[in-house]
Amino acid sequence: MKNLSEWQEEWQKAKRFFNSSLRNLNLGDVETSANRLYLSAERAAVAWLKKNKFSVPPDHQQIWLLSKKIAVSTNSHALLKELYDLRLQADYGKRFEITVLNEETVKNGLNKTRKLLEELEKSLTK
Repeated sequence: MKNLSEWQEEWQKAKRFFNSSLRNLNLGDVETSANRLYLSAERAAVAWLKKNKFSVPPDHQQIWLLSKKIAVSTNSHALLKELYDLRLQADYGKRFEITVLNEETVKNGLNKTRKLLEELEKSLTK
C-alpha cells in the first residue's frame, strides 16, 4: 500500500480483518471469525494510537493499556480483552476466562467491533 502512513496501514488492516471475520462467520467458521475479529479491533486501536503519536509496543497487554486513552464511547480496553479471550479459545483451545466461544458471542463481538470501528473512523478522519 504505497503512500499510506503507518496509522493508515493499520486502519486498512483493521477493516480487512473485520470483513474477513464477517465472511468466516457467515461460512460457519466461528474459530477463524473470532481470530480475525480480535485482530481487527487490535489493529484499529493501534491505528488510533499511532495517529495520535503514541509509541505502540508489540505486546497485546500493553496495547490494551494504551487503548484506555482512546476517546470513544466503546470501551476498547474491555473489548480487546474479551475478543482476545475468544481468540485464545479459537486458536489454542484455552478455557474461557471472560466469555464462552460460540456463534452468539462472536456475533456480539462483531457488533461491538463494528461500533468501535465506526467511532474510530470518525475520530481518525477529523
